[in-house]
Amino acid sequence: MRRLLLTLVLLILWPGAWAWGEETVRIAIAEGVSRVALSGKGLQVRLLAEGERYADAKGGKSEVVHQKDGMYLDGARVTSPDGVRYRSEAIVQVSGKPVRGQIEVRPNGRGKLVAINVVPLEAYLHAVLGSEMPAYFPPEALKAQAVAARTYALQKKIAAWGKPYHLGSTVLHQVYGGTRAEDPRTKIAVDATRGEVLTHQMDLVEAYFHSSCGGQTESGSAALGRPLSYLKPVKCPCPDIAPVNWEKTFSAKQMAKLMKGLKDARIVEKTATGRANRIELRSGKTKKTISGVEFRQTLGYGELRSLFFQISKKGGAFTVKGKGFGHGAGMCQWGARRLAEKGKSYREILSHYYTGTEVMRIY
Repeated sequence: MRRLLLTLVLLILWPGAWAWGEETVRIAIAEGVSRVALSGKGLQVRLLAEGERYADAKGGKSEVVHQKDGMYLDGARVTSPDGVRYRSEAIVQVSGKPVRGQIEVRPNGRGKLVAINVVPLEAYLHAVLGSEMPAYFPPEALKAQAVAARTYALQKKIAAWGKPYHLGSTVLHQVYGGTRAEDPRTKIAVDATRGEVLTHQMDLVEAYFHSSCGGQTESGSAALGRPLSYLKPVKCPCPDIAPVNWEKTFSAKQMAKLMKGLKDARIVEKTATGRANRIELRSGKTKKTISGVEFRQTLGYGELRSLFFQISKKGGAFTVKGKGFGHGAGMCQWGARRLAEKGKSYREILSHYYTGTEVMRIY
């Protein structure tokens, strides 16, 4: 039986299950670094080993460094192979990022360190919401984002079961800016939907979302290689209010990342919604075809905002004109704003972008 279904059964039969402790998530806030500096009022630290006790960090500051012969905590060699754990009742600065909860600093197995923030899920969402969606968006749009972000986090936690951390803190997962991203409006949205997740056939959905789709969302299969029945293309009102159109010119040097001496690039296959699916590259007599996803990844997600584009060439430069920002699958955030402005509830917004799903409270 799938883990979520079992969890839901336990919650129904044993309502007090969640009373034993608050759901937490483990977020990698610094990965592949050689040094992690921490500071905070009342900061305490201990080794990640059985029987170890917390001790005060001198002056509320501490540092972990990875050298050729292993980890060092404030100049002393770390004897625990798992690393160290910090705690504080106040906000802790971790390499410049303010966070709540506990922090673990572990070796990443590749000669570097990873700093992991172990934080209550709802506190994590307070910060994620402020990082992923403008706090001035309508309350119902913020609530829809809260449910989607909570669902995404729990689904990733289940998928990462047994691993050191569940999610990263960048756009590759969900942007997590720490406490600096918290806002009273985002807290209200998270608290109003506490414990609510998006499900499909009694399982958590993969609640992908993006900034703007350009007028129509993309299928999960085309955008993500995930043929999920609830991620279907739907019409979206984001062009009513969002700055969806964009244009970017790439120099010959920039395009050489795709193929040395590139002379031509053209879209040879589109998805059902009109996005670039396959792109043919040519350099002299040499040709190769790559996916639209690889094309965007190589040129940069920030530079090439979406796959909803056309390519033209003038001289040695290539101009790409497109619309939308993001992969296009799941909830369009600007579209959610527009639907909220039209009076739609957060449940109606979620139902629009995630076909055949339902909102369920699991704690």
